[in-house]
Amino acid sequence: MTISYVNKEEFLIHLKKTPPNSLEFIVFVSAAFEQSEERLLEEILYESSRVLNDGGLLFVQGLPKNVKRLGWQSPFNAS
Repeated sequence: MTISYVNKEEFLIHLKKTPPNSLEFIVFVSAAFEQSEERLLEEILYESSRVLNDGGLLFVQGLPKNVKRLGWQSPFNAS
């Protein structure tokens, strides 16, 4: 297994060069991206879904405000 660590600027480029259905998991740190980069976040999620194999895992780590921008809503009411 090969593990690649890429910086924010190279992440999308790296995903676009990756063959479809070829990765077992992706760890994505959404807090590294600014709110103004929402289109970039959408592209990263699209490319992530393209390159993950069947049953592959996408782990998105981030602050609740960032994860919410990606379309996820917490089932909890945070106080």
